[in-house]
Parts: sequence; C-alpha cells; structure tokens
Amino acid sequence: MGIQEYKIELTIIYLDKTKEQEDAISLALSTYIQKYEEVIKKYPEQWFNFYNFWENK
Repeated sequence: MGIQEYKIELTIIYLDKTKEQEDAISLALSTYIQKYEEVIKKYPEQWFNFYNFWENK
C-alpha cells in the first residue's frame, strides 16, 4: 500500500457575538457544513466517516 499523502485545510469559524446565541450557533454550524462539503467534494478520496450513519438498527 505504501505511504499515502493527505492535505489538511484549516478554516476558522467565529461566532458572531452581535447575534443572539442560537442564531450565532446556527450560522456558524451552517458555515462549518458548507466548508466541510467543499473539502469533501474537492478531495473525495480523503474523506473518512468515523460514524456509521448508514448502520442498520
């Protein structure tokens, strides 16, 4: 298999303290999801799901 290379990207997401707490959290979470989707689409072979979302219960 050999050595594999991965790229790490960092995005800082701040809470907007001028907004109500729930609104600030919602906005930050939306931003996080958008950035996460962008990275997964850009590097789909480097994405690993640590939780089995599709687990049969």
